[in-house]
Amino acid sequence: MVWVLWSLVVMLSFCRADGESSLQSVVGSTAYFYCKYTLSSADEYYNIEWLKLPSTPEHDNRTIISFTDGKLHTDLYPQMEGRVFFMSPDPRNGDASIYIRDLRPSDTGTYVCSVQTSSKIFKQNVMLTVIEEMNNPVCNVEGKPAVGKDVTLKCRSQGNPQQYIWEKTSGNKVLPPKANEDTRKGDLLVKNITEDDFGHYLCTVKGLNSTKSCLVQLKNPLAPPGEEVESTGALSPLAPSNGDPATVAAVTTVMLLLAIVCVVVGIWYWRRRSRTYAPNEIEVAAHPKSERANTLTQPSNTGNLFYDQVDAL
Repeated sequence: MVWVLWSLVVMLSFCRADGESSLQSVVGSTAYFYCKYTLSSADEYYNIEWLKLPSTPEHDNRTIISFTDGKLHTDLYPQMEGRVFFMSPDPRNGDASIYIRDLRPSDTGTYVCSVQTSSKIFKQNVMLTVIEEMNNPVCNVEGKPAVGKDVTLKCRSQGNPQQYIWEKTSGNKVLPPKANEDTRKGDLLVKNITEDDFGHYLCTVKGLNSTKSCLVQLKNPLAPPGEEVESTGALSPLAPSNGDPATVAAVTTVMLLLAIVCVVVGIWYWRRRSRTYAPNEIEVAAHPKSERANTLTQPSNTGNLFYDQVDAL
């Protein structure tokens, strides 16, 4: 019994893996595979390699990268040559993790980290799924919208969408109480349409590492021509509407700046006019009526000096 427990302790001290058992990545991105281990003092020789399991039984395992007898080999698998690397410059230090760049759909599969010593072998599997980048979604209305009828708003995106979210962006901006939303498929079923249900609806599609949207209008067929404009298709990113807070703030700021400019110009003009007419008013008060005509027709030296003093003030 003691021997069994000791063997178990030695085995657990040999290797420890903290990588994920499965992961998803988008085409063109980089995938990271973690494989860390601890060697016992009794182990002298070891070989580290990563293999890709075959997709069909008739194919053999393919080694994509290895570190054997102190030598690094990265050209073992032509389809991944120049794209797969060890994270550590020396995998013998206990870190056999790797990463694969510029992922392709053909990279999807199961990968095995194998660390072999003179007495033990440790293996860890990691499942990789490479998905296509999500395309811009397309929105449309299925059915004839009319009061009391049922319609379905559809939102579709090619690739690998994770979730669809619907919201109403006009009118009361609340989804109809009888609406049935399918967040996986992208459908919004609107039952027993009322007047409040007409308007614009936004579909937001969340992917693995991106979010895209499209807008569709549930139009009232009895509305006057030109009252509503149908808008469908992808919106990425969305432009703010007329009632958007950002737009209102921008317009308010511009109007405030214009008002400040007008006030500043008005004060400047008033002060300039005050300085221009102040000397004439003082001159009239300083001279009697009998001397005003002579002062205007034959200005004296005293008058000139008086004007200079006033201007200096």
